[in-house]
This record gives sequence, C-alpha cells and structure tokens, in this order.
Amino acid sequence: REGRFRVRLNAGQQITVGMSSTIDTYLELWATNADTVTTQVAFDDDTGGGPNGTNSLMTYTASTGGFFEIKATHFSSTAQTGTYTLTIGTSPISIMAPSLLSPDLNMGAPLMSPARHRG
Repeated sequence: REGRFRVRLNAGQQITVGMSSTIDTYLELWATNADTVTTQVAFDDDTGGGPNGTNSLMTYTASTGGFFEIKATHFSSTAQTGTYTLTIGTSPISIMAPSLLSPDLNMGAPLMSPARHRG
C-alpha cells in the first residue's frame, strides 16, 4: 500500500518531490479530476541517489492548474516495510488533508510514513 498526498498546482508551477528510505522507493504524480485519479504525469524510481542508490526524486511543471496526487511507495515485487522521508518543494502550493494525512501536516517539515507494498 502506498502513501498518498494531494496537492494543488497552478499552471506553470513546478513541484519537486523527493523520497528517501532504506528500501527501494518509488514516486508517482497523477493528475486528478474531482476525486478521481486520471493521468500519470510523472514518476521516478532511483534518480534521488542515497546510500543504496534507491531514493526517488521527480520534478514536474504543471501545464494546467488543478489537483494532483503524489503516490509514495516502493519498487519491489515483494512486500517491503519501513519508514520514509518525503520532501516537497515548489512555489506556494495547497495540500489537501484527507483522512489519510496527518492533521498536523506542515510544509517545510519532512513527512514520515510507513512505506508499503506497491499494490
């Protein structure tokens, strides 16, 4: 199972998402339409380096404004568990806080969450 984080971007706004862990991380960014995830617009497996070369780092510039969903998971055919740090950087964005997110989500602070099977 992956961690999911919803963000709002304006047209032309760039977002950079990094994920580090001791497990092999994997990131996806999906455009959404209302509450439906519709189109994958970016992904990354190992660009983020790290001690084992398995951290993820992706950058995306929105061609149109709207909501996007970040999916943070691992890249493996077998289930893996562990913690990860997710960092999000860009010009100002709004993060939606559905029940999957901690109510004290704070931009500028790393997010810690269990990394689980990519389902």
